Amino acid sequence: MAETFQREIETVEATYRCDGTHVAHEMVDGEVIAIDFRTGAYFSMRGTAARIWTALIGGASRQALCAAAAPFGGARDVGAFVDELVGLDLITPGLMVPGAGTGAVGAVALPDYAPPVIERFEDMAELMMLDPIHDVAPQGWPHA
Repeated sequence: MAETFQREIETVEATYRCDGTHVAHEMVDGEVIAIDFRTGAYFSMRGTAARIWTALIGGASRQALCAAAAPFGGARDVGAFVDELVGLDLITPGLMVPGAGTGAVGAVALPDYAPPVIERFEDMAELMMLDPIHDVAPQGWPHA
């Protein structure tokens, strides 16, 4: 009985979500740009980082992405990258469900794998914080 329970725990994986109330993101020419409206900072992710972001937002789990990067020796890098995204509050853990995101491994292609990198820019933070549109109610602008 204990062995069965242990196997079930090992297959439970977290998925992630992006809270659209304070983070907006867009893919532009293979680069993901994410903006944190609370701080005014924006972030750039290219190459492997952009593919990982897209997979995470699409429902892939950390475990599935680490498994996809493992043949390239990148499992630890990918895990650290996911931790960094969570630490920056760009994504948050979502549901914990059995086998979550396991199908996403095949959908994540990393043929030109390089350690994922996120760049942070704060040069426009003050302007972002002055913009009244960034602070809107759930029904949208112009309802502040």
